Amino acid sequence: RNMYEEDGDGTVPQRFLDGCKGDEDAAQQRWALVTSTNATRWSIHSAPQSLPAITLLHTTKQTCAWRRSEKVDTFLSSPQPHFYMIKQLYPHYIHGRARNGCFVWYERPGLADLPRLFAPETGICIDDMLKHYVFVTEWIWNKLDPSESARLVSVWDMTSCSMGALVGDALNLMRSTMKVISAHYPERSDKLFIVNAPYWFSALWRMISPLIDPNTRKKIEIHGANYRKVLDDYIGLDQVPRVFGGNDPTPLGSSAEEISLGKFAEELNNQQVQEAGGGEMLPPSPSPPEHDRSPAKARVRARSRARSSDLVSSFITSSGRNDARASNKASSNGGGGGGGRAKN
Repeated sequence: RNMYEEDGDGTVPQRFLDGCKGDEDAAQQRWALVTSTNATRWSIHSAPQSLPAITLLHTTKQTCAWRRSEKVDTFLSSPQPHFYMIKQLYPHYIHGRARNGCFVWYERPGLADLPRLFAPETGICIDDMLKHYVFVTEWIWNKLDPSESARLVSVWDMTSCSMGALVGDALNLMRSTMKVISAHYPERSDKLFIVNAPYWFSALWRMISPLIDPNTRKKIEIHGANYRKVLDDYIGLDQVPRVFGGNDPTPLGSSAEEISLGKFAEELNNQQVQEAGGGEMLPPSPSPPEHDRSPAKARVRARSRARSSDLVSSFITSSGRNDARASNKASSNGGGGGGGRAKN
């Protein structure tokens, strides 16, 4: 049984009860929200702020309709044609663990190139971004850390965010992803740190915070440039990338978690090519760690990289440029240095 399917007796999953502090009626309504008329569409940003409780209760028997309607259970066996382009133009990474064992997610909306990402020639829209988010989320909770009690620590970096940039597609994307994750993956957030928040962020926060589940909202902390000690206390500088003032020399995008995710997407894409009768392999994931560099695998990766060197080079260059831009800011605010615990 899929970890998100309702229990055999029709009860809601325990995580929903935990998220509602044991309130069965509230948990039932929240579980039913997954199947509300507006929530079954990917364009969640167009949905109303709330729905009548009676409507939610009437849909309780269809709590998994959203997953069935959008075929979410097939995501981890389906090609991800936009994976590399989205990774290149919208920086987001899984990198290391926090002190409590949770994996850590870094997102950097201010360094995203949304005009290029949503340009007509890419064929990518907000719905595709939402599907990408769900694909990665499904991979995290089904492959990387399948425990029902697993949680995620998130760090949102607001470096280079301007008020003018967080409108239109950017604001719709932020609101949409928050709604999807909050509605369909409750009690998966352990902590969210918003760092390098500009002075005007409080106004934006007033707009988007009502979209977040109250229990999740309590887990969010907003910080300006002086966040290094906060990340040290909760994550540990040995696990924090240098670009965020930590001691981990592994660049964002090159962690073991990111390499595993990239290889997983690559295998899905190449499987489709092979089933279609051969042809050019799709772009490869970043190079694996040293322990996975056998001569045979190296030859396969070399051939694959040769077929898609332009895109991969662009991806690496973009990631490095993003790191460099924020690294200068972190350094100017006292980033880098310090101690930490041994890396797991």
